[in-house]
Amino acid sequence: MKSRSLLALLLALCLCLAPVSAYAAEDGQAANPPKLGDEMPDFSFTTFDGNEYTLSEVLKDKQMVLLNLWATWCGPCEAEFPYMEQAYEQYKDSVEIFALSVEPEDTDEVLAEYVDGHGMTFPVGRDENGLGDIFVGEGIPTSVVIDRFGVICAIEVGSQTALENFTLLFDTFTGEEYTASTVLDDGFPKPPPATPTVEPTDEAELTEVLLAEGVSEITVTNPDDEYNWPMTVAEDGDRSCLASSNAGTNNSNSAVALQFSAKAGDALAFDYKVSTESGYDLLSLVVGEDSVKTFSGEKDWSTYAYVFEQDGDYTAKLNFNKDEMEAGGSDTVWLDNVRIATGDEVDEILASLPTYPHSEATTVTVANEDAKQVVFDDPDNLLSQEFGSADFFIVPGDTAIIRATLGPDSDPETTNFYNIYDNSSVLMSECVDGDGYTFNAVGIDSMETTGYSYGYAGVDGDNDYMLVVYFADEPNVNAFAKEYAEYLELDEPFAWTYADGTEPSTDEVAVAPEDAETEVPEGCSYYQLVFKDENGEPVEGVIANVCDDEACTPMTSGEDGVIDFIYPSFAYHIQVIKVPDGYEYDTSEESYLEEAGGVTEFTVPHAQ
Repeated sequence: MKSRSLLALLLALCLCLAPVSAYAAEDGQAANPPKLGDEMPDFSFTTFDGNEYTLSEVLKDKQMVLLNLWATWCGPCEAEFPYMEQAYEQYKDSVEIFALSVEPEDTDEVLAEYVDGHGMTFPVGRDENGLGDIFVGEGIPTSVVIDRFGVICAIEVGSQTALENFTLLFDTFTGEEYTASTVLDDGFPKPPPATPTVEPTDEAELTEVLLAEGVSEITVTNPDDEYNWPMTVAEDGDRSCLASSNAGTNNSNSAVALQFSAKAGDALAFDYKVSTESGYDLLSLVVGEDSVKTFSGEKDWSTYAYVFEQDGDYTAKLNFNKDEMEAGGSDTVWLDNVRIATGDEVDEILASLPTYPHSEATTVTVANEDAKQVVFDDPDNLLSQEFGSADFFIVPGDTAIIRATLGPDSDPETTNFYNIYDNSSVLMSECVDGDGYTFNAVGIDSMETTGYSYGYAGVDGDNDYMLVVYFADEPNVNAFAKEYAEYLELDEPFAWTYADGTEPSTDEVAVAPEDAETEVPEGCSYYQLVFKDENGEPVEGVIANVCDDEACTPMTSGEDGVIDFIYPSFAYHIQVIKVPDGYEYDTSEESYLEEAGGVTEFTVPHAQ
């Protein structure tokens, strides 16, 4: 799984910090809460300086409202406010911003001081309607777009630290051209791709290098796109070819365009080589407007052919797209020997292409002979909100054998098996096993040895995202059921049985000993926050925020006064936001962890 937020690797938190009122049923549970694409129910709030705002009234004068859910202790929230303020100054005649804190201890006095120190001129207040309970799922800041028609059109999690992110958003929802609600499933509109810094290659040279010897019926051009990074002439061994020029540039495209005529049964054939991030940075063959084939990972020179079903004039593009983060291999694709193949050559190329098994649907399960499926009693589907439709298993040993099938629309050459334990992934095309795919996921271990209580692995691709969760034994299931219930502030642990109805044989809860050696995957670090009182005794129930550059995730100390976690190595920002009754702590204090991990101690004294 390629996470877009470092802190979303294990758990996503729903911040239930303010009383639910506008959207709550009598039992306190949200009744039909609004979601993306729904009309936003009307609500009102009062700013820290006593001004009252009502959504419906504001939308009589403004073309959109940006609802920003945040807190004064949140570093990523603070990081985006300067850019939000700059954009607001430009668009405040047509856009309103409601910046509502979801932290109960952010009183009007606290907000007044914060606003004064940060120069915020848009309305700032407290979340008086429990909107954080409705919209905050993975951390704050969370922003919600409500258009002029009162429709929830976008939800974005994470800090927006560029003016362009806000101006592009505001341009999308303002202006006379906006006549019907536009719902954005992927959050805020994304800025355009990176502008190329490489000069276009002469098209005559493109043609000479790219086309197969003797081919003249294909026209080769640089795409008419100001954001296209040109293909450039390169040497690979004794081969002269074209190579993408956007290596190391996230959110960018490098492409070459083709025009030609073909008859039914002919094929566009080409040689290619890829060295990219598997499953994410993709070389695509686009015919007309349709992406018909993609490639990624590490693959030496190979040949592909796309067969046309009817006579016609065609346009095509060979495009390397780098997504917005990370890279793999040489971060480059190479192209050569483009031609229109006919007759026997088409048959030979097609016969040489690998074939992969497909089924009616994508499925993922654990195939260990001694694995046993477990089922949690979860009538409110709280676990599924985090893990989707995952199945849960006990798998003795240290390796889960993950068995999967792929649906007809999934391409195993761009779909990954992944293992969250060590952040490893592998293309499913490399895991063919009979009529499906098999992947060995390491990382099952009892809390008695390493402190891990569970792991998960699954399938991640454009058309699929499915996983399984596995435990070493019953005590580890009990530990998960207890800790996750505490995390969700439930009164009792989740009850569970085996899938065949058999009851667990023990209620023992696995606990890692103090001297356990914690195994840390490559690229990650082990962090431990220790909270003790003035006498050195552990303090349970301290809530501290762990923040990266994008979002914050609250965590709570256990009976031993410890918060520990294994995350990608980063100098996380820590802020204590709440201590138990009877204790005191200056919540304005901030700490930063060492990127390499380690133990950080905090003193939380008893109240005087």
